[in-house]
Amino acid sequence: MKFQIAIVLCLSLISVVFGKYGRIIGGQIADIREYPYMASFRFTVPNLTFCGGAIISHKHILTAAHCLFRDERRFPSMRIYSGVSSTHSITGPSYAIDHVIFHPSFTGVETNDEMNHHDICVVWIKGYIQFNEFQNKVDLPIQDVHHLDTGDLAGWGMKSFPVETPPNQLQKIRVTIFHNDFCAHIIPGTLFSNQFCGLHSKGVGPCSGDSGSPLVSNGRVVGIVSITIPCAQGIPDLYTRVYSYVDFIRSAMSL
Repeated sequence: MKFQIAIVLCLSLISVVFGKYGRIIGGQIADIREYPYMASFRFTVPNLTFCGGAIISHKHILTAAHCLFRDERRFPSMRIYSGVSSTHSITGPSYAIDHVIFHPSFTGVETNDEMNHHDICVVWIKGYIQFNEFQNKVDLPIQDVHHLDTGDLAGWGMKSFPVETPPNQLQKIRVTIFHNDFCAHIIPGTLFSNQFCGLHSKGVGPCSGDSGSPLVSNGRVVGIVSITIPCAQGIPDLYTRVYSYVDFIRSAMSL
Protein backbone atom coordinates (compact mmCIF):
# COMPACT_ATOMS: atom_id res chain seq x y z
CA MET A 1 0.00 0.00 0.00
CA LYS A 2 2.84 2.42 0.84
CA PHE A 3 4.43 1.67 -2.54
CA GLN A 4 1.16 2.45 -4.37
CA ILE A 5 0.77 5.71 -2.47
CA ALA A 6 4.33 6.70 -3.36
CA ILE A 7 3.64 6.12 -7.06
CA VAL A 8 0.46 8.21 -6.96
CA LEU A 9 2.29 11.07 -5.24
CA CYS A 10 5.15 10.86 -7.71
CA LEU A 11 2.84 10.99 -10.73
CA SER A 12 0.94 13.90 -9.21
CA LEU A 13 4.21 15.78 -8.81
CA ILE A 14 5.12 15.11 -12.46
CA SER A 15 1.78 16.53 -13.64
CA VAL A 16 2.24 19.68 -11.58
CA VAL A 17 5.85 20.30 -12.55
CA PHE A 18 5.71 19.48 -16.27
CA GLY A 19 2.37 20.88 -17.37
CA LYS A 20 -1.39 20.72 -17.36
CA TYR A 21 -3.46 18.10 -19.10
CA GLY A 22 -2.83 18.54 -22.83
CA ARG A 23 -5.52 19.02 -25.40
CA ILE A 24 -4.13 16.40 -27.83
CA ILE A 25 -1.71 13.49 -27.61
CA GLY A 26 1.40 14.52 -29.50
CA GLY A 27 1.28 18.24 -28.87
CA GLN A 28 1.54 20.69 -31.74
CA ILE A 29 1.43 20.48 -35.53
CA ALA A 30 4.91 20.31 -37.04
CA ASP A 31 6.37 21.00 -40.47
CA ILE A 32 8.59 18.31 -41.97
CA ARG A 33 11.25 20.99 -42.57
CA GLU A 34 11.67 21.19 -38.79
CA TYR A 35 12.25 17.43 -38.67
CA PRO A 36 13.51 16.42 -42.13
CA TYR A 37 14.95 13.19 -40.73
CA MET A 38 11.48 11.82 -40.00
CA ALA A 39 10.25 8.78 -41.92
CA SER A 40 6.90 7.03 -41.68
CA PHE A 41 6.36 3.32 -42.13
CA ARG A 42 2.99 2.70 -43.79
CA PHE A 43 0.92 -0.14 -45.07
CA THR A 44 -0.04 0.59 -48.65
CA VAL A 45 -3.61 -0.67 -48.26
CA PRO A 46 -4.99 1.06 -46.36
CA ASN A 47 -2.60 4.04 -46.29
CA LEU A 48 -1.88 3.69 -42.58
CA THR A 49 1.18 4.78 -40.60
CA PHE A 50 2.16 2.09 -38.10
CA CYS A 51 5.62 3.27 -37.01
CA GLY A 52 8.10 6.12 -37.32
CA GLY A 53 11.80 6.12 -38.04
CA ALA A 54 14.86 8.31 -38.50
CA ILE A 55 16.84 8.79 -41.70
CA ILE A 56 20.50 8.19 -40.82
CA SER A 57 21.98 7.99 -44.34
CA HIS A 58 20.97 7.97 -48.00
CA LYS A 59 20.16 4.26 -47.64
CA HIS A 60 19.29 3.61 -43.99
CA ILE A 61 16.41 4.19 -41.58
CA LEU A 62 16.72 3.66 -37.83
CA THR A 63 13.62 2.38 -36.06
CA ALA A 64 12.34 0.07 -33.31
CA ALA A 65 12.88 -3.64 -33.94
CA HIS A 66 9.37 -4.53 -32.77
CA CYS A 67 7.91 -2.51 -35.67
CA LEU A 68 9.15 -5.07 -38.21
CA PHE A 69 10.24 -8.15 -36.26
CA ARG A 70 9.02 -11.47 -37.71
CA ASP A 71 6.94 -9.55 -40.25
CA GLU A 72 9.09 -10.10 -43.34
CA ARG A 73 6.21 -11.60 -45.33
CA ARG A 74 4.46 -8.23 -45.18
CA PHE A 75 7.45 -6.14 -46.28
CA PRO A 76 6.12 -5.99 -49.88
CA SER A 77 2.94 -4.29 -48.61
CA MET A 78 4.89 -1.61 -46.71
CA ARG A 79 6.38 1.69 -47.89
CA ILE A 80 8.63 4.17 -46.11
CA TYR A 81 7.67 7.81 -46.76
CA SER A 82 9.90 10.82 -46.25
CA GLY A 83 9.79 14.53 -46.98
CA VAL A 84 6.07 15.00 -46.22
CA SER A 85 4.19 16.29 -43.18
CA SER A 86 0.77 14.90 -44.12
CA THR A 87 -0.30 11.39 -43.21
CA HIS A 88 -2.49 11.29 -46.31
CA SER A 89 0.09 12.26 -48.92
CA ILE A 90 1.23 9.48 -51.22
CA THR A 91 2.94 11.80 -53.70
CA GLY A 92 6.12 12.31 -51.68
CA PRO A 93 9.23 10.16 -51.92
CA SER A 94 8.68 6.59 -50.80
CA TYR A 95 10.82 3.51 -50.62
CA ALA A 96 10.44 -0.23 -50.36
CA ILE A 97 12.26 -2.23 -47.70
CA ASP A 98 15.28 -4.09 -49.05
CA HIS A 99 16.25 -5.86 -45.83
CA VAL A 100 16.41 -5.25 -42.09
CA ILE A 101 19.26 -5.79 -39.63
CA PHE A 102 17.75 -6.50 -36.22
CA HIS A 103 19.83 -6.35 -33.07
CA PRO A 104 20.87 -9.97 -32.54
CA SER A 105 19.70 -10.01 -28.91
CA PHE A 106 16.20 -8.69 -29.61
CA THR A 107 13.55 -11.35 -28.92
CA GLY A 108 10.29 -9.46 -29.23
CA VAL A 109 9.32 -10.43 -25.69
CA GLU A 110 7.20 -7.80 -23.93
CA THR A 111 6.94 -9.21 -20.41
CA ASN A 112 7.73 -7.19 -17.30
CA ASP A 113 11.13 -8.91 -17.16
CA GLU A 114 12.06 -8.18 -20.78
CA MET A 115 10.26 -4.98 -21.87
CA ASN A 116 11.45 -4.93 -25.51
CA HIS A 117 15.10 -5.06 -24.56
CA HIS A 118 17.46 -4.24 -27.51
CA ASP A 119 14.51 -2.79 -29.44
CA ILE A 120 16.46 -1.39 -32.38
CA CYS A 121 17.04 -2.19 -36.05
CA VAL A 122 18.54 -0.66 -39.18
CA VAL A 123 16.43 -0.74 -42.33
CA TRP A 124 18.09 -0.83 -45.75
CA ILE A 125 15.87 0.75 -48.39
CA LYS A 126 15.56 0.12 -52.10
CA GLY A 127 16.53 3.38 -53.76
CA TYR A 128 18.42 6.44 -52.59
CA ILE A 129 17.24 9.31 -50.39
CA GLN A 130 18.16 12.64 -51.98
CA PHE A 131 18.89 15.11 -49.19
CA ASN A 132 17.20 18.51 -49.28
CA GLU A 133 15.24 20.80 -46.94
CA PHE A 134 12.41 18.25 -46.67
CA GLN A 135 14.41 15.07 -46.12
CA ASN A 136 17.82 14.75 -44.55
CA LYS A 137 19.72 12.59 -42.09
CA VAL A 138 20.08 13.00 -38.36
CA ASP A 139 23.41 12.32 -36.70
CA LEU A 140 24.11 9.53 -34.23
CA PRO A 141 24.96 10.50 -30.63
CA ILE A 142 28.52 11.09 -29.46
CA GLN A 143 27.62 11.08 -25.76
CA ASP A 144 24.97 9.63 -23.49
CA VAL A 145 21.90 11.48 -22.20
CA HIS A 146 21.45 12.40 -18.54
CA HIS A 147 18.72 13.06 -16.01
CA LEU A 148 16.56 16.07 -16.97
CA ASP A 149 18.03 16.41 -20.45
CA THR A 150 15.34 17.26 -23.01
CA GLY A 151 14.70 16.27 -26.59
CA ASP A 152 12.26 16.76 -29.45
CA LEU A 153 9.88 13.97 -30.40
CA ALA A 154 7.91 14.07 -33.64
CA GLY A 155 5.54 11.45 -35.01
CA TRP A 156 2.33 10.49 -36.70
CA GLY A 157 0.85 8.44 -33.85
CA MET A 158 -2.74 8.63 -32.64
CA LYS A 159 -3.75 11.99 -31.19
CA SER A 160 -6.46 10.67 -28.86
CA PHE A 161 -6.96 7.67 -26.57
CA PRO A 162 -8.75 5.34 -25.87
CA VAL A 163 -10.79 6.33 -28.93
CA GLU A 164 -7.89 6.47 -31.38
CA THR A 165 -7.88 9.33 -33.88
CA PRO A 166 -5.04 9.56 -36.42
CA PRO A 167 -3.55 13.01 -37.07
CA ASN A 168 -3.60 14.72 -40.45
CA GLN A 169 -0.17 16.26 -39.92
CA LEU A 170 3.10 15.50 -38.20
CA GLN A 171 2.97 16.25 -34.46
CA LYS A 172 5.72 17.38 -32.07
CA ILE A 173 6.38 17.59 -28.34
CA ARG A 174 9.29 18.24 -26.00
CA VAL A 175 10.25 15.31 -23.79
CA THR A 176 12.17 15.35 -20.50
CA ILE A 177 14.49 12.40 -19.86
CA PHE A 178 14.66 10.89 -16.39
CA HIS A 179 17.23 8.77 -14.59
CA ASN A 180 16.37 5.08 -14.65
CA ASP A 181 16.26 4.93 -10.84
CA PHE A 182 13.47 7.52 -10.89
CA CYS A 183 11.38 5.52 -13.35
CA ALA A 184 12.08 2.10 -11.84
CA HIS A 185 9.40 2.75 -9.21
CA ILE A 186 6.84 3.93 -11.77
CA ILE A 187 7.17 1.79 -14.89
CA PRO A 188 5.70 -1.71 -14.34
CA GLY A 189 8.72 -3.74 -15.43
CA THR A 190 12.48 -4.03 -15.61
CA LEU A 191 14.32 -1.02 -17.00
CA PHE A 192 17.75 -1.84 -18.46
CA SER A 193 20.77 0.45 -18.68
CA ASN A 194 20.45 0.64 -22.49
CA GLN A 195 16.95 2.02 -22.14
CA PHE A 196 15.69 5.25 -20.60
CA CYS A 197 12.34 6.81 -19.78
CA GLY A 198 10.91 10.15 -20.79
CA LEU A 199 7.79 12.24 -20.29
CA HIS A 200 6.16 15.50 -21.33
CA SER A 201 3.14 15.63 -19.05
CA LYS A 202 -0.17 13.94 -18.42
CA GLY A 203 -2.28 14.17 -21.57
CA VAL A 204 0.67 14.77 -23.90
CA GLY A 205 2.85 11.96 -25.19
CA PRO A 206 3.44 9.26 -27.82
CA CYS A 207 0.72 6.75 -28.66
CA SER A 208 -0.07 4.01 -31.19
CA GLY A 209 1.87 4.65 -34.38
CA ASP A 210 4.72 6.52 -32.68
CA SER A 211 6.86 3.45 -32.03
CA GLY A 212 10.23 3.74 -33.72
CA SER A 213 10.09 7.54 -33.82
CA PRO A 214 13.35 9.25 -32.83
CA LEU A 215 13.91 11.43 -29.80
CA VAL A 216 16.45 14.05 -30.87
CA SER A 217 18.58 16.23 -28.62
CA ASN A 218 21.13 18.78 -29.84
CA GLY A 219 20.71 17.57 -33.41
CA ARG A 220 21.41 13.91 -32.63
CA VAL A 221 19.11 10.93 -32.25
CA VAL A 222 19.37 9.80 -28.62
CA GLY A 223 16.28 7.63 -28.23
CA ILE A 224 13.78 5.48 -30.10
CA VAL A 225 10.19 5.13 -28.89
CA SER A 226 9.96 1.54 -27.68
CA ILE A 227 7.04 1.16 -25.26
CA THR A 228 4.27 3.66 -24.60
CA ILE A 229 2.06 3.27 -21.55
CA PRO A 230 -1.19 3.84 -23.45
CA CYS A 231 -1.49 6.65 -23.72
CA ALA A 232 -0.24 9.92 -22.19
CA GLN A 233 -1.34 8.92 -18.70
CA GLY A 234 1.46 10.84 -17.04
CA ILE A 235 3.57 7.69 -16.76
CA PRO A 236 7.00 7.91 -18.46
CA ASP A 237 7.37 6.07 -21.76
CA LEU A 238 10.26 3.76 -22.56
CA TYR A 239 12.95 4.56 -25.13
CA THR A 240 15.86 2.60 -26.55
CA ARG A 241 19.07 4.39 -25.56
CA VAL A 242 20.75 4.90 -28.96
CA TYR A 243 24.17 5.74 -27.52
CA SER A 244 24.40 2.13 -26.27
CA TYR A 245 24.01 0.85 -29.83
CA VAL A 246 26.22 3.13 -31.95
CA ASP A 247 28.63 0.27 -32.74
CA PHE A 248 25.74 -2.00 -33.75
CA ILE A 249 24.24 0.72 -35.98
CA ARG A 250 27.52 1.46 -37.74
CA SER A 251 28.13 -2.25 -38.28
CA ALA A 252 24.61 -2.79 -39.66
CA MET A 253 25.10 0.13 -42.07
CA SER A 254 28.28 -1.44 -43.46
CA LEU A 255 27.02 -4.99 -44.03
